Amino acid sequence: MKVKNIITKTALFLLCAAFGLTGLGFFCPNSVSYAQEAQGAQEAEAASPEIGELWNGETFDGQNLEMLLKYITGSAATTLSNFSGTTTTAESMNAFEVLEKKAGQSVVVTLGGVKWTAVYLSKDKTGKDILTLWLEETSSSTWSDGQNDGTAVDEDPANMYGSCYLRAVALNNGGEYASNGELVAVEQDEEHLFAPFTIDKEGIDLSDFIVTPEAVSWQENGQKTTENTVWSHNGSNENWSDKVSNVGFYQTNENGVQYNYNYCKKERNGAWKNDKLWLPSLSEVGYEEGMGIWKVSNQQRVAKDFTWLRTAAWQNSQQAVTFYN
Repeated sequence: MKVKNIITKTALFLLCAAFGLTGLGFFCPNSVSYAQEAQGAQEAEAASPEIGELWNGETFDGQNLEMLLKYITGSAATTLSNFSGTTTTAESMNAFEVLEKKAGQSVVVTLGGVKWTAVYLSKDKTGKDILTLWLEETSSSTWSDGQNDGTAVDEDPANMYGSCYLRAVALNNGGEYASNGELVAVEQDEEHLFAPFTIDKEGIDLSDFIVTPEAVSWQENGQKTTENTVWSHNGSNENWSDKVSNVGFYQTNENGVQYNYNYCKKERNGAWKNDKLWLPSLSEVGYEEGMGIWKVSNQQRVAKDFTWLRTAAWQNSQQAVTFYN
């Protein structure tokens, strides 16, 4: 990839701009939300200082990028040349007090003309630093086109993220989505709001610096809603691996038909591993403060009126998880 020799000058990759799709939250009758009122939804957070646009259309803005590094490391001495990342959660980033940022304020930055909040600093499988961002501004979409009612025994259950309309169309990743028992192929839209993030063009562009989940071990396997939430069973769609154990997943036999709500062996379960934009999981954002891989604040988790997550309901094939405020 052409980014290999470029990224050393910019200090870190951006992890696929983790995307909390928010807004009106229209529901399709066959793919409704598994709604949960997030704990602490009404807690206020002090207004955060905002870092200006990181990308000027051709390269990164060095001053703004360096400010971002100072905020996520908690050190005013951090520069592009001396930055060395260690695993840092949103909880830690929010607690840092550095320059204009006060303790308790989240890190907000503009990228590609869109506002994001920094939620997790980690490393990819090769050891490169990656920063996960979660959308601050709102958008809206439905999970499906209203035509997919697949069950757990079908190849494309209605709530399987890898073959849903939202992933392919609303996030502009392209590919295929399930509709009425068939697959619908869609191209990426070059005029889409998210085109700068999802479409790789000639030369150097923003999408070159976005890492896909395929390069991230904590999205490949190991996410369990039984450990990161209050659920009694694991939900599908959290890991893209086809080697996720059935342990912890709900299984039932109805009229001689075995229903297994672990979708890992289904062909399109892991389709999102190559996406530049994706929905976060319940295990990543957690159910309440201090929970989840990212350990986001209550305000970060439910700053939007409505938030889709990619996690499927653990006990049926018709619902996906949402947060509402």
